[in-house]
Amino acid sequence: MGEGYKVILVGCLRLLTSAVYQILSDKISKTGNNESILTNRELVSLAIENLHPVNRHHFWSNSQGYSLAPHILLWQVKDGLLANFFYPHPLCILPNSPSVEFNSTIDVDIAFKTYPDLSTHYMCQNSDEMALFELTSNPYNYFGYPNGKLEYIQHFALHSPEYHKRNAKLPVFFKGINNFDSNEWEKALNSSKEILSVLDAP
Repeated sequence: MGEGYKVILVGCLRLLTSAVYQILSDKISKTGNNESILTNRELVSLAIENLHPVNRHHFWSNSQGYSLAPHILLWQVKDGLLANFFYPHPLCILPNSPSVEFNSTIDVDIAFKTYPDLSTHYMCQNSDEMALFELTSNPYNYFGYPNGKLEYIQHFALHSPEYHKRNAKLPVFFKGINNFDSNEWEKALNSSKEILSVLDAP
């Protein structure tokens, strides 16, 4: 990998399999080429229209009162999303030994166990560069903290290693086909920065 990076990290959101699978299958059958059936922005717009219901637990401004699962935080911007990920997916890790022991899922600690130097970790922050989504069946759910409270983010962060906090501070922009309002992105980004400032609290 170029520029000295050993790890490529990508934020990933869940989509509802039943909603997306048939759409993608139809496009593949029409084009006969599954490598270019959608542009990145078309994929993001399709994804946001078909987010898995579990994502409702990640939106900071959630008027419906769902509990907050803060390992992912989301802000909607038209047909785009601003996201912060404590546990991005390690899409690629350059091998440096025959095996690596890790204590949890690959999202949690395998990247750090393999390369503790975070300067070798590249976080993809723009869906125009790379867009990754996971198809998940329904039902799938989890529970979190009551929504809209900064102290719950701080409590979650207290139990998170520094490398997870580093990931969370890097905003990820999921841009759909109608995302051209810089003011809306700026508002979401400012909200994200304010909320995640608790990660630096003593």
